[in-house]
Amino acid sequence: MNEHDEDKLTHENSIIKQFLQLYNQENETEIAFIRHGDPLNKEPDGVCSENIYIEMVDMFSLNSEAAERWNQIVHKSRQGPVDLVLNTNQRIQELIYMKSQKLEKGNYDGMRPNAKIILLCNLESFAVSDPEVASFLDYFYPLSKDSAFKRYFDEVWLIWKSSLSTEHRIHRVEI
Repeated sequence: MNEHDEDKLTHENSIIKQFLQLYNQENETEIAFIRHGDPLNKEPDGVCSENIYIEMVDMFSLNSEAAERWNQIVHKSRQGPVDLVLNTNQRIQELIYMKSQKLEKGNYDGMRPNAKIILLCNLESFAVSDPEVASFLDYFYPLSKDSAFKRYFDEVWLIWKSSLSTEHRIHRVEI
């Protein structure tokens, strides 16, 4: 495993553990992170107790933020101009759709029978605020209403650190 892979795993594990802490408080459960999933066995990013799996995706409001994060992981300096177009609502919708396509194609079929799979969207942006998350929740159109897929994530959650706070917050999204 190279340094990039280790950084990615550390980041994903950290976000999943933070999410589980908040999820357990909100839902009065005791779900524990067991290990990182094995993509070669078609497992989602997080394998947890209670037969729960978590697939995590980072979401950036700015295209340049995503490039900057990648450059940090691979230890490169910034390339190109900063993208100042905020498009959080559209980006979250696209990422949920993209991950749902992967679920439909069987990319996460390595789960145990009767498992529950959660999609966790990590809003990783300095520009995210609570009003922006509320705006997305008003904007989002659940995919299941159009029967876009035969299979859906059991739950979809957002996790973010508001620009007004140092604390993470979570909110469930209707899929």
